[in-house]
Amino acid sequence: MSFNRILSTSSLLALLAGPALADLTAEEVLADQLAQLALYGFNVETTGQSKSGNVLTVDGLTASGAIPDEEMTIAMSMGGITLTEQGDGSVKVTYPASQDIKFEVSGSELDETVSVSMSLSQSDMEMVASGTLEQLRYEFSGDSVSVDNLVISGFEDSEQVEMNMDIDMTGVAGVLNIG
Repeated sequence: MSFNRILSTSSLLALLAGPALADLTAEEVLADQLAQLALYGFNVETTGQSKSGNVLTVDGLTASGAIPDEEMTIAMSMGGITLTEQGDGSVKVTYPASQDIKFEVSGSELDETVSVSMSLSQSDMEMVASGTLEQLRYEFSGDSVSVDNLVISGFEDSEQVEMNMDIDMTGVAGVLNIG
């Protein structure tokens, strides 16, 4: 076999293989998720994190910021996340099966702070991040997602809000490409 033929064959195989994908780390995927919230003007922080082997555990998240064009601020807190490096360059992102999410809105337009709390439940929800930092892909699927126990409080006149709302989604699946 001639040198040119070996070089041509090697070049063809390299082209057919496509671009090499870098291994994502759990820290990179967490940073991306925090950056997505920051795009909306929120200051986002974790409330504690630790790593053991290939698993990064985040105890909770907080976010706060101003509401654009309003003289109001919003603060949010929610449960944690587990990010597991899968050994194939992807990271599995797991949220608790059930968690409480809380919002507080305050500002000059409101007489007092308005609080919103809810419970978010997920059944067999799975999300996997893959690709590169420049072209991140989140694939998710699950049996169901539901929001219940929605409570809104803090209005001076409690008759302003009379709401009982439950949201149930089944057969949840999708892909989110970032980059």
